[in-house]
Amino acid sequence: LVWLPWQRPGFELALMLSKAAQEPGAQGIVLGSHGLFTWGDTQQECYENSLAIINELGEFITEHEAKLGEKAFGGVRYSTRRDSRDLALSLFPFLRGALATHRRSIGHFADTPDVLQFINSNWAPSLAALGTSCPDHFIRTRIAPLYVDWNPETSSPRDLETAIEDGLVAYTERYSRYYEANKE
Repeated sequence: LVWLPWQRPGFELALMLSKAAQEPGAQGIVLGSHGLFTWGDTQQECYENSLAIINELGEFITEHEAKLGEKAFGGVRYSTRRDSRDLALSLFPFLRGALATHRRSIGHFADTPDVLQFINSNWAPSLAALGTSCPDHFIRTRIAPLYVDWNPETSSPRDLETAIEDGLVAYTERYSRYYEANKE
């Protein structure tokens, strides 16, 4: 695989991609913040190459993740509340009212071990602020997700609602500035 750092779409990026695709033995390109590109002589070969590379990358991440253990994402910052599912369920009406301001929305709750490891980690705020990893994620979360920094060990559910409200105001302002600066 050939790695290319992020580059704004356009002629310069096309030149970089053309040069990278000529690398001897290259099976694909990982383009920073754009995603994985693979190729083959046929559609089937390209598809199989994509699956093989994604599987290899997944195995690489799994191996390194296992070595890190609790040190992943900078280590544990917070412990998960015992009532986290009940708290999430009780927050859904509040979230729906706060988020579905222009159109109806459907919420999804995930508390898998990998999600909890990330959101309870030391690096979660700074990693979330980095933004999305590819255009597919951009469709779902805009340029970056809203990360609500809330201490589940010492704060109340009402404090969480306040943190969400404050976070939404700041997020909306940030996104509006981003949109206005980049709309043309």
